[in-house]
Order: sequence, then structure tokens, then C-alpha cells
Amino acid sequence: MLQKLRSSVSGLFGIALILLLVVAFAVWGIADSFTTLSQNTIARVGNKNIDVVEFRLRFNQQVSALSRELGQQITVEQARANGIDQQVLAAMIGMAALNNATEDMGLTLSSQAVAQSILDDPAFRGANGQFDDNMFRIILQRNGLTEKLFTKDQKDYATRAQLLDATSKMAVMPDALLDRMYDYILERRVVRYVIIPADAVGDIGEPSEEELQSFYEGARLRFSEPERRSASILAIAPDHFAANLEVTEEDIQEEYSFREAEFAKPERRQVDQLLMNDDDSISKAREAIAAGKPFVEIVRAVGQTLDNTDLGDVTRDEIISVELADAAFALNQGEMSDIIEGPLGSVILRIRSITPAEITPLDAVRKQIEGDIRQMRANDELIKFSERILDEMSAGELFESIAQRFDLDLLKLEKVDRDGTFADGSTSPLVNRFTGITQEIFAAAVGQDLPMFEATDGTVYWVRLDDIQETRSRPLSEIRDEVIAQWEKTERQRLLEAMAEHLAEKGNSSRNFEDIEADLGRKAFTSEQLTRQSRNETFSAEGISRIFAARADEFVWAPVGFGGSLIVMQVDKVIAPSRDNDQSVATIYDNERERFRGDLTNQFISSLQTSMGVSVDTVALQKALQAN
Repeated sequence: MLQKLRSSVSGLFGIALILLLVVAFAVWGIADSFTTLSQNTIARVGNKNIDVVEFRLRFNQQVSALSRELGQQITVEQARANGIDQQVLAAMIGMAALNNATEDMGLTLSSQAVAQSILDDPAFRGANGQFDDNMFRIILQRNGLTEKLFTKDQKDYATRAQLLDATSKMAVMPDALLDRMYDYILERRVVRYVIIPADAVGDIGEPSEEELQSFYEGARLRFSEPERRSASILAIAPDHFAANLEVTEEDIQEEYSFREAEFAKPERRQVDQLLMNDDDSISKAREAIAAGKPFVEIVRAVGQTLDNTDLGDVTRDEIISVELADAAFALNQGEMSDIIEGPLGSVILRIRSITPAEITPLDAVRKQIEGDIRQMRANDELIKFSERILDEMSAGELFESIAQRFDLDLLKLEKVDRDGTFADGSTSPLVNRFTGITQEIFAAAVGQDLPMFEATDGTVYWVRLDDIQETRSRPLSEIRDEVIAQWEKTERQRLLEAMAEHLAEKGNSSRNFEDIEADLGRKAFTSEQLTRQSRNETFSAEGISRIFAARADEFVWAPVGFGGSLIVMQVDKVIAPSRDNDQSVATIYDNERERFRGDLTNQFISSLQTSMGVSVDTVALQKALQAN
């Protein structure tokens, strides 16, 4: 943000994942084009903007859905640690790319078709098997949706479906490939096996000087000291100026008037909405209205209950269409409308109560406004002051003299590697405060002028690379004990693997486990039926891979699933999958077809994103998440 403001002063002024009921879509990668977008925009795909408010809504939807699934509330920090924010943003970018494509092709869906698709959705049917307006609103509320957003998403989803149905969904996977995939997925194997414990090689002794030197030379990079760099950071935070700024009562009054809409609570109304979709109900309602019947009797006359009509306490913007909103907010308390045509059918509205619009008084928000003014002015002062600092630097002034003259913080980042860690493995707090600083100093040369940077808290800072400690090969005499320990570990593993290899070769020669059992003094076990997806403490992913790559009766070895032991295995049985169960066969074939089409869909969307261009404002993303 500050970089744009500075430019202005100079003269120039970023499966089923989001909507559980509407759409399931895959997570697509975000193109690594990062920039600063407008204040309310978090990302842009072609000519489509992803705004901050919608991102927060969809992120919160996903967090809520996962919380319900896990049975406990997930915090924003936990969600971010598991990449939920990136998944949600990536999904929104993928949808935006498809929306761009559908608009370019002129694909659309009428409002009537959208309404009908909602009415036909079984998720919204009541006990009578018909569309239930109350059920519809409860489900939307449970998933953090408004009717407007839901209707828009339904329309967008339908047009995206038109595009995908005509592209990847029409792709055909050859039957011969499906047959091979079926056999591959469901094939099972039984093995006989024996485990070689890590201590089976016994005492390996001490390395000779020659062995130790040879090991050290061959693994010199493992023992080298990484390149380390030291830098100075000249930092200025907006708070540096905030305390000395004067904010008058006139300033507060003017800001309050300018932001009046922010402090206004809109008028709210408790609305009943009787929704009718068949001619018989509409005819009965019209007769009841003509006879002067009250709303309650009209509801009963069309076979519904008052519970089904409660739209809730809503603002004008929360009503699904402009026409219905205008009608609802034109009625007086207790009044009922005539029959109105809405996007989901014919409706009758009744106003139960009205809560007038309300404006929060100045006294209630005085401190907030004063703080905001102080912050804005501090940012303005920071912009001006940063220009002065740049002038000082251009004149050849050192960081030290600038810091002393203007009473600024001069911070030192001493001897950190590319990960921002010291030699003892600890991390400098400056690396966390100034995100990306290590990348900047490791891309710079000593004495190079670096641009001004901005931290997420608004602090601006300049970085000067002071020193480079080149990668250093530590001499054997300095790290002898460490090298011996690594040699012992490597040698023990080498001997253990050589033993396993030897036993597997012996088994392939004799085709039985008797000699191996005799050598190890252990009896072989027989496994349960294993699939390619099997994983446990005994059978690792590598072990399963080798089992299914081997021929019948062949011996192989691999690491165990957990620990440092090895396992020698013989393929005892190869069990081909049966095709007797037609339903199971059809299910797996259908799943593989969907995966095939899903892969094509991902490739298609990735291509769209590349051709349209994707920009992500990482600062706006961070702020959006912090606001939650």
C-alpha cells in the first residue's frame, strides 16, 4: 500500500471445498505473479476480480465446514497452517478463470432456469417431497450463504458446467486402459517375510584413519558450514509519528460525517414470505386475498405452515431480488402484499415488525475515529519522511548516522543462513517480523542499493548487506566426533542393506525361506492380503512398491514401515481381482473415468489461467486473514 502512496506523492499515483451444496471443484495452482491490486481486491484473473469480502466469506465457510466435520472449532491460525487459505484462493481463481471463459463464449443461463434448478434440488425438499422455503434458508444460513450469493453461484456453476461438459467431460477413456487400471488397483498379494533388526550387523568397530578421511572427503558438503550473511536494517513504524500528531474536535466531526454510512445500521424487517409454485396454490391465495383473509389463513389455505414462511430479520440487501426488496420495504408494519412474482415463484409478503435505521452516535466511536485519523496522518508523515531518508541515502549518508540523527531503530541481522537461522539452529525474530528479508539479502551484493520494503504492520525499512561469510568446509580435526558418528550410522546401514541383499539373493537361488531362517535364527511370517494401498509399521511404501514389482516366488527387500529395520520378503501369492461383482466393477470404472476427466479439467483450467494471467496481492491476502 505504502509503495503506491509514495508513487502518488511523487506525481503518479493477489472433492467439495467451498460451497458444500452448490459446487465441488478441484484445487488448482496459483500462478506466481504477485502484485499490488486495488484496496478491495485480493486477486485478479483476466478481467475478473476476487474481492476481499467474498474471499473471507468463502474461507470462513470452509473453516466452519471443517469444524463441523471434526467436531471442534478450528481457529484461523490452524486453518492457515493446513493451507486452507491457499486452497480456497486457488479454487476461487480456478472458478474465475472458467467464468471468464464462459463469458467470452457467450454461455449463460436464464434466471428462470436457475430458479427451477433450485426448486428441483432434493437438498431443499421438505417432508412432503416439495421445495421447502424454510429448509432452503436454514441450509443456506448453516453454510454462511445469502440467497443472492447462492443464486449467483448456481448460475455461474451451471455455465461452467456447460463448458466442462463440452470439453473434459466428453473425454473417453479406452476400455483396455480401464481393464488394466482395474487389475492394477485391485490386485492383491500375500508375502512371507522376515525382519532384520537394525542391530543384526553387530559391532562395526572404529573406522581407520584412511576410512575416516575417505568418508569425510566423500561427504564434505554434508559437514560444510553454509553461507551466512549479516545485514543492517533501518526501520520506521507509523507509531513513530502517531504520538506527536494533533487531532482536533473539528477533525473528528469531519471524519465522522464522511464515514456516516459506516456507522449506520440499516433498517431491518421481520418478513414472512409465502412461496407458491403451482397454479392451484396461487389460485387459492388469490381467492383468499379477495375475500380479505389474513395472512395466517392464506398460508393454511395453500397447505403450508407459518414456520415455512419466516424469512427472518433482514435488511433490504439480504432479500433475493430488488423487486421483492422494494415491495417488502414499501409495506407498513402488519401489512401484507398482493401476489408478487419473484425469482423462485409467486410470493406474498407480510411485515411482522420494523427496526428503523440507526446511526451510531459520535461519542460511541470517537476514540476509534481519533485513532484512525492519527493512523492515517502517521502514514502520511511516514511517506514524507521516507522521501527525506531516501535523499539522505542518495547523499551518501550511512545508516548509522541517519539512525542517530532522526532517532530511528537500527537493527542488526548477524550471520544467518538462507533460512534465517543462526549457527546454533535458532531463528532471528527479525526474520519473522520482516518477511522475505533473507531472500533479499541473499540476492544482493555488498554495497548494493536495495529498495525500500514494507512490513505487514506498515513499518517501512531499508536493508544494507554488511558482510558475507562464504560457505566453509570445516576441517576434519574440528568435527572429528561428528564425522565418526555419521560414518558409524552410514556404515551400519550399508552393512544391513548388504545383508538384506545377500539374503534376498540366497532366497531367489533356493526359492524358500529355510536357509534365511537358519541364518537369522528367526521364523518367517505370512502376511495378510496386501494391496498397493497397504501401509503399516511392517510394510513401507517402498516395500509395497517392490512387492508389486516382483514376480511370483521372487525375493525382495526394503525398509520396514517404521523404524530402522529391514524386511526380506517373498511373493507367495498373486491374487487377480474378480469381475464377478458387476456393481463393484462399474463403480471402479466410473471412478477412474472421473479421475481421468478430472485430470483433463485441471490441465484445461491451468491453461486458461496461464493465457489470461493471474495476479495475487499477498499483502491484501494477509490483511484479509488478519481481519477474521
